[in-house]
Amino acid sequence: MHHLIKMCFHLGLITLFLVVGVTNLGNAQSIPERVEKMKSYRSEGAYAEYLDLAIQLDSVIIEHPYFNLSILEAALLTNRDSIACAQLNRRIQYNADLSTLPDTILRSVENLPCYTKVKERAKKQSIQKIASELAFELSDSTIHPESIVFDSKTETYFISSVRHRAVYSYQRGVLKPYIPSADQGIGAVLGLAIDSENRILYITSAHIPEMENYDTRNAFRNTLLKYHLDSGILIERNDVFDATNPRLLGEIKVASDGTAFITDSYEPVVLKWNSDNTLEEFIRIPKARSLQGLAFDESTGMLYIADYSTGVYVYDLYTGQFVQSVHRADDISLKGMDGLYYFNQTLIGIQNGTVPHRIIQLDVSNPQSVSLNILENALDYGGEPTNGVIVNGSLLYIANSPWPFYEENRPNYAKFKNSIFRRLKL
Repeated sequence: MHHLIKMCFHLGLITLFLVVGVTNLGNAQSIPERVEKMKSYRSEGAYAEYLDLAIQLDSVIIEHPYFNLSILEAALLTNRDSIACAQLNRRIQYNADLSTLPDTILRSVENLPCYTKVKERAKKQSIQKIASELAFELSDSTIHPESIVFDSKTETYFISSVRHRAVYSYQRGVLKPYIPSADQGIGAVLGLAIDSENRILYITSAHIPEMENYDTRNAFRNTLLKYHLDSGILIERNDVFDATNPRLLGEIKVASDGTAFITDSYEPVVLKWNSDNTLEEFIRIPKARSLQGLAFDESTGMLYIADYSTGVYVYDLYTGQFVQSVHRADDISLKGMDGLYYFNQTLIGIQNGTVPHRIIQLDVSNPQSVSLNILENALDYGGEPTNGVIVNGSLLYIANSPWPFYEENRPNYAKFKNSIFRRLKL
């Protein structure tokens, strides 16, 4: 999904991040106030206090790159080499390109005793690994795909379009409009789920600036829709609009009883869309910042939830309790994860908020020891990988969604390329 929507790791978004996140540290001061205090320590040259407060904030706002960089800088300014090395190692878990560090910090870290080893490790993490093959390519470069699902009965793919506010079908090399642009007033189509047995297509849509004919009066409107898969007729809809509590409903997964689970990227909640068309807040994850992908193992009742900033949470639907959370595995950060899929006691994750982009596999058969395998690394197809679908033991994924090519929320079509879908054998 869009970098701003996911509240990516750009420092300019820290204020927004903190406002919508935790509001206090157990005392009278809010987190934004503590951040301003931290900044003032830095500007006043009180570097020891700058370091202490950055560490305090980091302990509350889990794994956020802003505080990682703040601690690194403060440690360098106070000659705390061990702390600086720890933060530098932490950084390359999610960004292995050391050249993206601010120039002043980059010049300083080059003098750290750990720098040579960290640089070698970063270089190793940046090696390209491609194991997939081209599945198909769309001929219309203006389509902005975000999600894809597969109907096993008709062997048809359904592809969402953010820009065109539409859904397309793709069958045996033929692309056709399935849900026409702005049908029933829907916005950018973000999430898709399919019930092939009962012939239902589930859709989440939101009104965001990147879509055609965006109207600020609908800025906080989300719409959930169910279409009959064979006829394309709308069966049911649920409009979600609350200007006082903005939501951004994205990923959707559907259980066999018709219950749908939906992530909200603005509020740290998973919503439940019941078969009677009621919508309720189901799970709240206070430490989460921007929920994205969902994966579901119905045999065990485990719901896996990817947060773009903190990692993966595991919720037991049968007991109503969180089982665990995983922030990193094998020294690789789980930040920046968009698509998430369950496959044979493993999770397949698409990370587009890391440098480099990669596709990973997490073995979750033993909750106490989660191991990680990088399936593909340093993906570079002229956009960013977003979501996919598992079909016949392979992940078919969108390889080059054009989110990076919007300028002031308007598409720069000169940079858009034909959408590429790749197939990765699992």
